[in-house]
Amino acid sequence: MLLENVADYLNQHNIEHRQFYGELITICPFCDKEKHFYIKAEDGCYLCHHCGEKGSWSQLTQKISGDKYIPLESKPQLYLPAPKPKLKLDDSRALTYHQQLPIRITEYLIGSQRGLTQDTIKQFQIGWDGSSITIPIFDQQGTLTNIKHRRDPAKDEGSKLWSEHGSTASLFNLRVLSQPTEFVVITEGEFDTMIATQYGFPAVSSTGGAGTFKPEWLQHFEHIAKIYICYDTDEAGEVGAKRTANLFGSKAHIVTLPSTDGKKVDLTDYFTKLEKSASDFTELLKLAVPLASSDAPLVANTSHGFVVKNNGGSNYEFQKDGLSYHVKLQRKKDTVVLALYKTGQLIHQDNINLHSDRRRSVFSSKLTDFNEDEQVMVAQSLMALSLAVDELNTLPSKTAPLPEKPLNQNEITEANILLDSPLLLHQVLNEVRKLGVIGEERNILLYYLALTSRITDNPLSVIVKGASAAGKSYVISKVLPLFPTDAYKDLTDATPQSFYYLEADALAHKVVLIFEMHGGQKADYSIRSLQSEGKLKIQTTVKNPETGEIETMEREIFGPTGFVTTTTRPNVHPENETRNFTVFPDETEKQTSRVLEVTNAKYNGTEIIKQPSPAFINLQKIIRPYAVLIPFAKELSDRFPKKPIRVRRDYSKLMSLIENVTLLHQSQREIRTINGGSAVVATLADYYVAQVLFEEILMRTIYEIHPKTEELLEKAKLIQANATNEDGQFTVRLLAKEIGWDDDTVRNWINPAVRKGFVEVVVESKGPKAAVYKLSDKPIEHTVVMPQVEELYEINSDWLNGTTIYHPITGKQLSLAQTTTDVPTLESLIEEI
Repeated sequence: MLLENVADYLNQHNIEHRQFYGELITICPFCDKEKHFYIKAEDGCYLCHHCGEKGSWSQLTQKISGDKYIPLESKPQLYLPAPKPKLKLDDSRALTYHQQLPIRITEYLIGSQRGLTQDTIKQFQIGWDGSSITIPIFDQQGTLTNIKHRRDPAKDEGSKLWSEHGSTASLFNLRVLSQPTEFVVITEGEFDTMIATQYGFPAVSSTGGAGTFKPEWLQHFEHIAKIYICYDTDEAGEVGAKRTANLFGSKAHIVTLPSTDGKKVDLTDYFTKLEKSASDFTELLKLAVPLASSDAPLVANTSHGFVVKNNGGSNYEFQKDGLSYHVKLQRKKDTVVLALYKTGQLIHQDNINLHSDRRRSVFSSKLTDFNEDEQVMVAQSLMALSLAVDELNTLPSKTAPLPEKPLNQNEITEANILLDSPLLLHQVLNEVRKLGVIGEERNILLYYLALTSRITDNPLSVIVKGASAAGKSYVISKVLPLFPTDAYKDLTDATPQSFYYLEADALAHKVVLIFEMHGGQKADYSIRSLQSEGKLKIQTTVKNPETGEIETMEREIFGPTGFVTTTTRPNVHPENETRNFTVFPDETEKQTSRVLEVTNAKYNGTEIIKQPSPAFINLQKIIRPYAVLIPFAKELSDRFPKKPIRVRRDYSKLMSLIENVTLLHQSQREIRTINGGSAVVATLADYYVAQVLFEEILMRTIYEIHPKTEELLEKAKLIQANATNEDGQFTVRLLAKEIGWDDDTVRNWINPAVRKGFVEVVVESKGPKAAVYKLSDKPIEHTVVMPQVEELYEINSDWLNGTTIYHPITGKQLSLAQTTTDVPTLESLIEEI
């Protein structure tokens, strides 16, 4: 049965639902909670935000109607709300208003207050609509997008500045950014921009004032080397300048206008009241402070008249005029928890939006023990407090890292020597051993290659399955020091939406580490999307600060991103399983003895280094993300297993592994020019390393057996061989006693054996009665499933291309002249190591 989309299926089963962007919302078939069950219209994946149930389309259809799989014939039509209509203005209005500019307004504009010339008035088409001065706002194509209004200078009442109803904040004088220029001055207002232009300086401003500068405007400044930010000298201007400068980073320079007696000065005042010239302003620009020199914390001991003290975390105390304002910052930055104290006594506490005049007035009016003058004083302090709190919200959550120094010639030489090593991966392994890791050789190298793969378009991902205290996280933590810190991002938890609110490139070409899978379960869908699609995309609603209306905003987070996660669970979501390399820590008694020896090393004087040689870190900084050619790819695919179906993804993993081994050895490989670009050519030496690291993983994948489950089965065989009855039946408790594990661990790892048919349930568990099991006749297979390197060499010896084949774990070099036709078993491969 083919359905057009998910909605058709729900309609056929009389399930009420509503569509919200790319998802359908309905009642949860698992917990019956309404309005919490979301189905992705594109592929049918679901998630209940109440009970946490999630899964694939086939799992959902089986739950609802018993159908194992109903294919979706095509992607559904997504129903989006009608976009907010854009403000449309007749371009002729600007000229009409300009032509009816009264003489008295012209005199105001060219007088000492504004200092504009007739040419400037004409250039910017300043006009008059009958009651206010008009300043037309054009886009880069010259289309009228807004009209800014300035109150009649003869009046003192009413709003001083406003825009057309339905307009949004934009850049004024945007056309100047289309012209070649080495720098631009960002001013606080339109009149400042006009007078700066009049004096020969390229300038723009935000129509939203000092507090508004949108990140999406940055694209207009990409070609400009220096950004000078020249805002007014009042508190709002200082805060706004630093906010805007933070958006531009090292390109930004903050211009400080001279001010006497602490009075506010804007750029218009600078040229008119202070009678400065263009050459004076040029000298002032030379004194502008780069952001790198001015990004010290905005709030230290004092701020806006307050003495500021951090009481831990997001709790701050602001003292002024004998009063103490205790502020707790909230995730929603507009709102804070504010408690007012006087002489140690709580006067009033409330949640308050400090940017709201009404909310500040309401807070002040509730101070019934204060007289009217004191209430006015508090209201004024709250306005200053809003600016001080804004500065706290603009501070980075932690100290920004210093920019890395470029590598010097000695560092580059040492890194290249390492890259030229014929036993490169074996040297990597030895370096990690020096950091205090013993055993786990295959896993160490897989982690290393996964982190190296971040430079490619398809980074590798790894799931590590094992018991608590098996060293899953420890081994990974010892591989990380071999990489620059910007190569990875380590987390302990992630909410379903958390990835969507990172910076757009925060995860690009990085590997995300989540220690213990439960920390990433909630974000499973986001993780899978990043792995398969290389990006995340979400539409959300935000309040427009200019209009107060709710608007749709689209956020996109770019990959590619790899993941390394650890878990104690034997099974994870099937979609996660097939997208990742699944590896297992060594949990044998022999490995435990080795680990104890490493622990003893701390107390017997054996040296364990704390940091690797810098050459290993620098190596990761200089390798290049070449394309990779694999000349024997067809021979691999012809000989690769064709079932189960998941081997399609396993083959892609093998090719990616070969790709990354090749990239790591790029200075020892042939570089060809392909379609105008460079590509490094893989050899049989790269395949051999991939085979050593991947073959056991692939066998586990195909035969679907975990090492701990296999250990249980071996012990069950002994029980069956020694059984007094013919059936050889056993319980979890009996098996736990024989193997020395607790009941829960045995139960955890025997369930996969039951699902895969290695164990049969003779008697189901009922109440206090334990389940009874017996072994089935299904054998555990360990047949090699990848072609041997000798076989490929016999097909075409040129695929070796003069490179050295070495075993990455033992360091032993392999001579293909000594070929063998014996097919190695899993035991022989393990014994070799």
